[in-house]
Amino acid sequence: MGGESVRQQWAKAWTPGRKILETACQIAKERCPGKPMHLEVRTWNRRAIRCYEKSGFYIDGQPFTQKTLSGEGRFFRMVHLV
Repeated sequence: MGGESVRQQWAKAWTPGRKILETACQIAKERCPGKPMHLEVRTWNRRAIRCYEKSGFYIDGQPFTQKTLSGEGRFFRMVHLV
């Protein structure tokens, strides 16, 4: 990878995910102006939480338990005011 640091390689790998998130926020802003956008993320997924926070989301309330196909898990609800 041409002398790139591991950090630079990770930044490139995460760019498509950030772009998808930014596009989703832009579409929500155009279609539902003034309404909040919600998502749920597992409490242990610090990397995703950090990515969402950089995109303008914030944790709303306390963690909650939810059943999923892979079993029960603890989640945060995150909100972005678009």
